[in-house]
Amino acid sequence: MPAEPADPAPNAASVATAAEPTENATEPAGNAVAASDTTPAPAQALAARDPASFRATGTEPFWSVKIFGGTLVLEAPGKPARYFSVTDASSGGNRRYAGSGIQLTATPGPCSDGMSDRSYGERVQLSTPDGVMKGCGMARTAR
Repeated sequence: MPAEPADPAPNAASVATAAEPTENATEPAGNAVAASDTTPAPAQALAARDPASFRATGTEPFWSVKIFGGTLVLEAPGKPARYFSVTDASSGGNRRYAGSGIQLTATPGPCSDGMSDRSYGERVQLSTPDGVMKGCGMARTAR
Protein backbone atom coordinates (compact mmCIF):
# COMPACT_ATOMS: atom_id res chain seq x y z
CA MET A 1 0.00 0.00 0.00
CA PRO A 2 1.56 3.35 -1.00
CA ALA A 3 2.24 5.90 1.70
CA GLU A 4 -0.35 8.63 2.06
CA PRO A 5 0.76 12.17 1.18
CA ALA A 6 1.55 14.48 4.07
CA ASP A 7 -1.36 16.51 5.37
CA PRO A 8 -0.89 20.14 4.23
CA ALA A 9 -2.89 21.44 7.21
CA PRO A 10 -0.83 22.66 10.17
CA ASN A 11 -0.55 20.24 13.06
CA ALA A 12 -1.68 21.09 16.57
CA ALA A 13 1.81 22.23 17.56
CA SER A 14 2.06 24.75 14.73
CA VAL A 15 -1.46 26.03 15.37
CA ALA A 16 -0.69 26.44 19.06
CA THR A 17 2.25 28.69 18.22
CA ALA A 18 0.19 30.95 15.95
CA ALA A 19 -0.68 34.38 17.34
CA GLU A 20 -3.75 34.18 19.50
CA PRO A 21 -6.58 36.59 18.65
CA THR A 22 -7.53 39.41 20.95
CA GLU A 23 -10.24 41.99 21.15
CA ASN A 24 -11.24 44.39 18.41
CA ALA A 25 -8.39 43.75 16.01
CA THR A 26 -8.16 45.24 12.57
CA GLU A 27 -4.47 44.72 11.68
CA PRO A 28 -2.81 41.50 10.44
CA ALA A 29 -1.15 39.31 13.08
CA GLY A 30 2.40 40.09 11.98
CA ASN A 31 2.01 43.83 12.54
CA ALA A 32 2.87 44.97 16.04
CA VAL A 33 0.40 47.31 17.68
CA ALA A 34 1.89 49.20 20.61
CA ALA A 35 0.58 48.27 24.05
CA SER A 36 -2.87 47.15 22.98
CA ASP A 37 -4.69 43.88 22.57
CA THR A 38 -5.64 44.37 18.95
CA THR A 39 -3.85 41.63 17.03
CA PRO A 40 -6.17 39.29 15.07
CA ALA A 41 -5.64 35.62 14.45
CA PRO A 42 -4.69 34.89 10.86
CA ALA A 43 -7.62 33.42 8.96
CA GLN A 44 -5.58 30.30 8.14
CA ALA A 45 -4.95 29.57 11.83
CA LEU A 46 -8.63 30.10 12.64
CA ALA A 47 -9.80 27.78 9.88
CA ALA A 48 -7.24 25.12 10.83
CA ARG A 49 -8.25 25.25 14.49
CA ASP A 50 -12.02 25.07 14.09
CA PRO A 51 -14.40 25.76 11.22
CA ALA A 52 -16.99 28.37 12.15
CA SER A 53 -19.25 26.76 14.71
CA PHE A 54 -21.81 29.58 14.66
CA ARG A 55 -22.76 32.23 12.13
CA ALA A 56 -25.07 35.22 12.42
CA THR A 57 -26.13 38.01 10.10
CA GLY A 58 -28.19 41.16 10.25
CA THR A 59 -29.50 43.92 8.02
CA GLU A 60 -29.95 47.67 8.44
CA PRO A 61 -27.02 47.94 8.91
CA PHE A 62 -25.58 44.84 7.23
CA TRP A 63 -23.22 42.81 9.42
CA SER A 64 -22.10 39.23 9.90
CA VAL A 65 -20.44 37.24 12.66
CA LYS A 66 -18.55 33.98 12.57
CA ILE A 67 -17.39 32.25 15.72
CA PHE A 68 -14.27 30.09 15.55
CA GLY A 69 -13.62 28.50 18.95
CA GLY A 70 -12.84 31.47 21.22
CA THR A 71 -12.76 34.08 18.45
CA LEU A 72 -15.67 36.14 17.19
CA VAL A 73 -15.11 37.79 13.78
CA LEU A 74 -17.39 40.77 13.05
CA GLU A 75 -17.62 41.96 9.46
CA ALA A 76 -19.54 44.83 7.87
CA PRO A 77 -19.40 46.20 4.32
CA GLY A 78 -16.75 48.87 3.84
CA LYS A 79 -15.09 48.19 7.20
CA PRO A 80 -12.15 45.98 8.14
CA ALA A 81 -12.98 42.74 9.96
CA ARG A 82 -12.82 43.05 13.75
CA TYR A 83 -11.65 40.15 15.92
CA PHE A 84 -12.73 39.62 19.53
CA SER A 85 -11.65 36.99 22.04
CA VAL A 86 -14.83 35.62 23.57
CA THR A 87 -15.84 33.02 26.09
CA ASP A 88 -18.84 30.76 25.70
CA ALA A 89 -21.24 31.46 28.55
CA SER A 90 -24.19 29.61 27.01
CA SER A 91 -26.84 28.15 29.30
CA GLY A 92 -30.42 26.95 29.31
CA GLY A 93 -30.63 26.55 25.53
CA ASN A 94 -29.47 30.12 24.87
CA ARG A 95 -26.09 30.92 23.34
CA ARG A 96 -24.01 33.67 24.86
CA TYR A 97 -20.53 34.69 23.80
CA ALA A 98 -18.92 37.59 25.64
CA GLY A 99 -15.62 39.41 25.54
CA SER A 100 -14.18 42.83 26.12
CA GLY A 101 -16.50 45.24 24.32
CA ILE A 102 -18.77 42.64 22.74
CA GLN A 103 -21.60 40.28 23.60
CA LEU A 104 -23.66 38.01 21.37
CA THR A 105 -26.84 36.39 22.64
CA ALA A 106 -28.84 33.93 20.54
CA THR A 107 -32.18 32.45 21.55
CA PRO A 108 -33.85 29.48 19.84
CA GLY A 109 -36.75 30.29 17.56
CA PRO A 110 -37.60 31.04 13.96
CA CYS A 111 -35.93 34.09 12.49
CA SER A 112 -36.04 35.75 9.07
CA ASP A 113 -33.54 38.29 7.80
CA GLY A 114 -36.39 40.09 6.00
CA MET A 115 -34.55 40.04 2.68
CA SER A 116 -34.39 36.39 1.65
CA ASP A 117 -36.41 33.22 1.98
CA ARG A 118 -33.77 31.69 4.22
CA SER A 119 -34.89 30.63 7.68
CA TYR A 120 -32.60 30.63 10.64
CA GLY A 121 -32.96 28.74 13.89
CA GLU A 122 -31.96 31.49 16.31
CA ARG A 123 -32.67 35.17 17.01
CA VAL A 124 -29.47 37.12 17.69
CA GLN A 125 -28.64 40.31 19.53
CA LEU A 126 -25.10 41.66 19.15
CA SER A 127 -23.92 44.39 21.52
CA THR A 128 -20.77 46.30 20.56
CA PRO A 129 -19.26 49.66 21.55
CA ASP A 130 -20.98 51.03 18.42
CA GLY A 131 -24.45 49.93 19.51
CA VAL A 132 -26.86 46.99 19.53
CA MET A 133 -27.69 45.09 16.35
CA LYS A 134 -30.29 42.39 15.84
CA GLY A 135 -30.28 39.56 13.37
CA CYS A 136 -30.50 35.83 12.86
CA GLY A 137 -28.09 32.98 13.40
CA MET A 138 -27.49 29.29 13.11
CA ALA A 139 -25.06 26.73 14.43
CA ARG A 140 -22.96 24.73 12.01
CA THR A 141 -24.57 21.38 11.31
CA ALA A 142 -22.60 18.15 11.13
CA ARG A 143 -21.85 16.94 7.62
